[in-house]
Amino acid sequence: MNLRFTIAIAAAAFLAGCTIRPVLNVNDAPVVTAARPATMQDVQTAIVRAGNTLGWQMTPVRPGLVAGRLELRTHVAVVDVAYDTRAYSIRYKDSVNLDAGGGN
Repeated sequence: MNLRFTIAIAAAAFLAGCTIRPVLNVNDAPVVTAARPATMQDVQTAIVRAGNTLGWQMTPVRPGLVAGRLELRTHVAVVDVAYDTRAYSIRYKDSVNLDAGGGN
């Protein structure tokens, strides 16, 4: 009985992950600092560190823009992270094998 419950929960989780969902961009999320105002370098460093911690390859493109890429098996997601000292935005750019289309 317990094995059936575990299989049912695993199947439900798998199917939930397979549903088509809209792409969720992050727009103008505030940059929050504890002690002093952040510099552009501080924000870039935090973005790169956060992405790398989550398995993303983060590449600074220029001041104010970092490119992020996540590769899992045959799946690839690519985002742009635009930032300044007050806010950042994460925007979907491209993907492979994620069935993206029509904003989903």
